[in-house]
Amino acid sequence: TAGLPPPGARWELIAGDDFGDQERGVFAARQAQQGTVMEGLTYSWGAEYLGGALLGRVDTASPVRLRRLAIGGNALSRTRVEGSLAAEVTATLLRSPGSHFEYGLLYQTDAGTMAFMVTPNDGEYRVNSPIDGDILAWRPSAAIKAGRQRNTLRLERVNDVAAVYVNGRPVDRFELSGVPDRNGVIGLSWA
Repeated sequence: TAGLPPPGARWELIAGDDFGDQERGVFAARQAQQGTVMEGLTYSWGAEYLGGALLGRVDTASPVRLRRLAIGGNALSRTRVEGSLAAEVTATLLRSPGSHFEYGLLYQTDAGTMAFMVTPNDGEYRVNSPIDGDILAWRPSAAIKAGRQRNTLRLERVNDVAAVYVNGRPVDRFELSGVPDRNGVIGLSWA
């Protein structure tokens, strides 16, 4: 698709984080929230820097046995992004009470939030639209490493074109017509 640099192109680093110092890190300190998904199912989530990593957690008071019920959290960066961008994170699951879990990257603008999520146990990914919330169906990708192995996720946006990568391999490209490329925030998400 026209508009994107070739895979592996060099980008200017605007913000980086080794997750060693929460007070000066890219992500706001100790983000947390509580919520109710449906009657009788409450949860809380949180994020904090711990041991050189950003640790995201989700706690529920009752066992969750519904497949693909997304109960999760996210950490948003303090840094605003304007124009073209590339965001990359290496993530892994430490512990989960069930077999379904997902993690990924967020790109939030005034128009809405785009989420690029992977499910390592299922070997699938999805992307949702920031404009109308439409979600691409879960799609398989051989690039996703299973279970507790590390996966490096990357999201690139140039003008109205976006691409997502898993472990250096392109998995999807799509148009972002109508999504402003200003006043954006990058985030990490887990469920």
